[in-house]
Amino acid sequence: QLFAYDLTSDGDVLKGRSLGPLVPGAKATDCRAMCVASDGTVWAGVAATFEGRGQFLHVVRWRPADSAPRDMGPVAIRNPDYVTTIKADGKTKPWHHGVYRLPDGKLLPRYTIMGICAARDGTVYLTTLYPFTLHAIQIPKVAGITTEYRHNSHADMFFTRLLATDTLDGRGRTPSLQLASIYTDQLPANDISREFGRKHAVPTHDSIKDALTLGTGQLAVDGVLLIAEHGKYPESNTGQFVFPKRRMFREVVETFRDAGRVVPVFHDKHLADNWADAKWIYDQARRLQIPMMAGSSLPVTWRYPPVDVRRGARLKQVVAVSYHRLDAYGFHALEMVQSLAERRAGGETGVRAVQCFTGDDVWEAEKRGVYDRRLLDEALSRLKQRPLPAGKKIEQLVREPVLFVVDYRDGLRANIFTLNHAVVEWAAAWRYADSGESESTLFWTQELRPFMHFTYQLMGIEQMMQTGKPVWPVERTLLTSGTLDALLVSKRDGGKRLDTPWLDVRYQTDWDWCQPPPPPPGRPISKQ
Repeated sequence: QLFAYDLTSDGDVLKGRSLGPLVPGAKATDCRAMCVASDGTVWAGVAATFEGRGQFLHVVRWRPADSAPRDMGPVAIRNPDYVTTIKADGKTKPWHHGVYRLPDGKLLPRYTIMGICAARDGTVYLTTLYPFTLHAIQIPKVAGITTEYRHNSHADMFFTRLLATDTLDGRGRTPSLQLASIYTDQLPANDISREFGRKHAVPTHDSIKDALTLGTGQLAVDGVLLIAEHGKYPESNTGQFVFPKRRMFREVVETFRDAGRVVPVFHDKHLADNWADAKWIYDQARRLQIPMMAGSSLPVTWRYPPVDVRRGARLKQVVAVSYHRLDAYGFHALEMVQSLAERRAGGETGVRAVQCFTGDDVWEAEKRGVYDRRLLDEALSRLKQRPLPAGKKIEQLVREPVLFVVDYRDGLRANIFTLNHAVVEWAAAWRYADSGESESTLFWTQELRPFMHFTYQLMGIEQMMQTGKPVWPVERTLLTSGTLDALLVSKRDGGKRLDTPWLDVRYQTDWDWCQPPPPPPGRPISKQ
């Protein structure tokens, strides 16, 4: 544990109190190094042993504004080629057995943190043994830029995780990012940005530029979280909320240009509500070489059963089911489908045309061969929360069905059904072109606080902020943003088929989904 003592007290007994365990959940801890930074932050190097997992070297932080120590996680070595540990004969060099590799290739130090020191620039230095190594640990400082920060908003899902651990209650894992500033475009009556800013000593700013420069006039953060998803904004004539994504990103870019350098940016959900703005944002990021990620949490969430499209396989058709609003949740469904489709042979080639069917036209489309009914039934069979009642067909349960049809340039077709009142989950099924086999899965999200699917999205963001390299391609979200816009134009225009030559977005990715650990129990969603 970490203890605090009052050195000004009188008498023979030094008064102290526990601030809490160094590494919650550890079976045992061994702390041999601790220091206090110039700003009062306590840093500790801890060997933490976990039941069934073994021992890892962790860095722990406590700031005067914190209610308890924060476990910043295990130490990994970013530049694994810094030393050669193996001799030509394949044996380990003498005194080089203190580093080892995980199955995913990460290099970790094995033996004890002997010393730790915090520099004024925020870098924490520590030493480990065999070989004797000096590590520079950097906790990236990120600016939180959002439309509004209220309870259960997307800003809450990201910013509060940085302030109150990934379980949103101070009891979970502390992400390896530091929220350095907050900017909110709107301040609703239930805003929590000011309260949280005061509680956690995070300054709030009146402009995006000040949030990125921390009022210094110079770029003073290592990354940007741009969360423009909630607030009172107008709707477009296609039924999308017009969040100020282009304007907010432009102000970020202007600050970068003034500074003469860039830092990574995470852009929550779709890039914009229309293709022109989405492409402008993408082009600006490419032109300035801004490391950028975007999109939905669905690609990283749990799947039941835990299956994925076989990499390099030829796909014939994907069918997915969704629910809720066509803009917000329709986007999630498109990202779900795209995370499957991008694995097919040849990678992504772009979208040739789209069409939106509504009402009875959705069921009539089956008779014309628009979609594979067996795949629809297979996707529906994966539903857990509200499975179809025995003896009922989906046509009997949905009053206003909507079908998104997406035709890719290489011949793949995706069909996405929004089935409100009958479906409250996401699921997908797909058929391989060569064998005719099909597979299907439920994309499960924790629809109770702490909404742990956001944690696994944030882990990818952490990695980009640490390395400067996106974990999954922003091109995925460029394509889904443009496809959603075109589909809603088709809907607005009476279901007209729309050719989309501008959606010739081509990319390949080596990103692989993996099943997250089981989530902690959900808590009822309070209405703070």
